[in-house]
Parts: sequence; C-alpha cells; structure tokens
Amino acid sequence: MVVCSLLAAALAIAAGPSQPTVNVGLASYEFVDSAHADTIRAAIWYPTSGTARDTMLALQPLHVALGGPYVPARAPAPARALIVISHGTGGDQFGHWDTAEALARAGYIVATIRHAGDNSRDHSGLGTDRYLYGRPEQISRLLDRLLADSVWAPRIDAHRIGFFGYSAGGFTGLELLGARPNVQLLQGYCARHPRDPLYCAGGLRGRFHLLGRYSPANRDARIRAVALWAPAFSFLFDSAALTRVANTRTPLLVVRGTSDSVVVEPDNVAHLERFLGRLGEFTSVAGAGHYSFLPPCGPELARIVPDICVDPPGVSRVAVHRELDSSLVAFFARAWRGRS
Repeated sequence: MVVCSLLAAALAIAAGPSQPTVNVGLASYEFVDSAHADTIRAAIWYPTSGTARDTMLALQPLHVALGGPYVPARAPAPARALIVISHGTGGDQFGHWDTAEALARAGYIVATIRHAGDNSRDHSGLGTDRYLYGRPEQISRLLDRLLADSVWAPRIDAHRIGFFGYSAGGFTGLELLGARPNVQLLQGYCARHPRDPLYCAGGLRGRFHLLGRYSPANRDARIRAVALWAPAFSFLFDSAALTRVANTRTPLLVVRGTSDSVVVEPDNVAHLERFLGRLGEFTSVAGAGHYSFLPPCGPELARIVPDICVDPPGVSRVAVHRELDSSLVAFFARAWRGRS
C-alpha cells in the first residue's frame, strides 16, 4: 500500500476563550528508537479550529487540517486525555482514520503509530520477536517521546492515557497490560486448527522465530484504559498471563464480529472473556467480518486491496463504524469518570 508523506507542520497553541468550530488537525511525528535501530513514524490527530481540506493519505480522502492550531478539549473527552492506536498486521498510522477522527472531534489527542517491521511497506518483522514483543515496546517508546515533547507534553495528562488496538493491536494492548505471550501455545492452536491460513497452513506456519532483537515487554502502567476490536493471537496468553491483566483492574472494552473468519473462536475473544469478563465489557457486532472493523474504503483503496473492503452480506460498514466509534468515545469518557 502506498502511503503519502505528511507535510511537516509546527503547531500553534490555540488562543482566545471563544468556542471555535472544531475540525480534525493532523500532524506527523517521527523519532528513532536507537536501542532497536527502529524508525518510528506516527500521526497525531487532535481538535483544531483550522480549516479542514480534502487530503489524500494512504489512498483515502481525508478531511483534515494539516498542522492546524490545537484547541483544548471540551466534553465529552476528559481534559488532556490521549489515546494511542495500534493497527493490525500490515497496517499503518492512517489505517483507523475514521476512529482517530471521531476521537479527535470529541476532544481527544490521538497518536496512531506505524509499527516498525510490521506495516504496509515493511513486513520484515512478521513471525519474529520484533513483531511479537516489538509492537508494545514501540508504543511505550512513543509515549516516552510524547510525554517529553515540548509541544505535546503540556497538552497531555499522563494519568489519562488510553489504548485502542485492532487485530494484532489486540495482543499488543494485552502485553502493555502485563500479559506475557507463550509462543509454545501456537503449536496447540495449530493442532486444533491445522488449516488456519494465517497462523498454521500458511503465514507463520505454526511457529515464531525469536531472534533476540526484542525481549518480552513489561506492563506500561501509564495506560489506564484499553479497547480492543477483533483481537488476534489471544490464544497465546495462558491463564497466568490473563490473571495478571485482570489484577490491573484496567477498564477494558472488547468487540468481536460474529462472522470473523480470521480470529477463530473459541480460542480468542471467548478465551479472553473467560478470564477478563469481570474486568471489562465484551460485545459483538452481528454479521461483521474481520475487516469490517477497518474504516469504509474509498474507491482507490477498494480497487487495489478489494479483499479488505468487502463485508459479509447485510453488513453496512458505514453504519457499523458510526456505532463503534460512538461507543469508543463513550467508553474512554467512562474510564476516567470521577478520577483525578
């Protein structure tokens, strides 16, 4: 997938007490994780009074204000709250643009990452520790930078940081809550589902190659609310790993599609609900497939990658996302209600 580069933009601090029209501002963010020789690219979405214009990014027409002035949050978002978004396998920082826009319009600052070694341009980390352990580590390094950044740090409350992950972003979020994956469990999964085209019969072919580039990630206690859509690889977490997550008492939202042929049940969401049901909210979208959780596709994207743009019969992706994004905004608002 071809990803257009964002223009570098300096962000001006919003001035004046009057209530401006709130659009979605967008800025690029990049740094080098020297410990792992990774270049981390991200995008930051935020409320702005700037003029939004149609802009083609990642083959999608987005209506955003590139580098527009930041406007401090109003309700329903808690003041200065940040949400970090982790895409699925082969995605990028624009892969959940509609959700990022919905959160920004509600007053959140949103940071979307392009995972090094696992994105639309670079698949070199798939099946390795860079994929399995590197993803959560990259999220933590992004938080480190944002919370030390002279522009963004004053705008972010370090006690109000949330996480949203889709597909592979699901195991990324669980690792950030302290769950350690057990790669040996993939063999048992493949014994039960030998024809699985992604993990067993193809793709990973039932094994990970741990090269020692990354170590298992530690819990990042700065993340205090987690939402997961169609989380993948949940079968890699044993009871001890999920008990550690439950003990954090972190607000959790998990959503699955009832026609998801990629995330196989009962080894994934049902497995999570068994151990985390009391911790969070578990819901389903009737008829939704795995890719129904990606944004509605524009004509160019649908032409180039049609497989991710087609939904099961009777499913309107536009309607599904209208409801999902609204629920996500409300979930994060509830997560910090009554907390200082």
